[in-house]
Amino acid sequence: MKFKFKLNPASVILITVIIAIVMFTSAIVELNQSKKEIFQLLYEHSSTLIESVIQSSNNTLNSSFEIEDLITEKLLDNARLIRKLDSLNILTRDEIIKIGEMNKLFRINIFDKKGFRVLS
Repeated sequence: MKFKFKLNPASVILITVIIAIVMFTSAIVELNQSKKEIFQLLYEHSSTLIESVIQSSNNTLNSSFEIEDLITEKLLDNARLIRKLDSLNILTRDEIIKIGEMNKLFRINIFDKKGFRVLS
């Protein structure tokens, strides 16, 4: 096959260099664009993760407060029961131990009007 025109080596080298520069520039632009997209995705995912952690922390705090309120109410109910039994004069040391074991109370102290411990 014969070519109708001849290219000199300088033209071939120049065209090759221009194509290489265009390809290299295109690769750099594409790489930078990919990097920007990846950073944007990472930012969105991190924002979502932060929101999840904040919501989880709020839920944990709310449940802790609710548990604390329930424990407080249970202890007050036990105190009311003991006060009622004490006012009826049917509270003994064995009865206090039994109530403590049933309600998983570590210690029950009964004080008189002057603040002295009567039963424990």
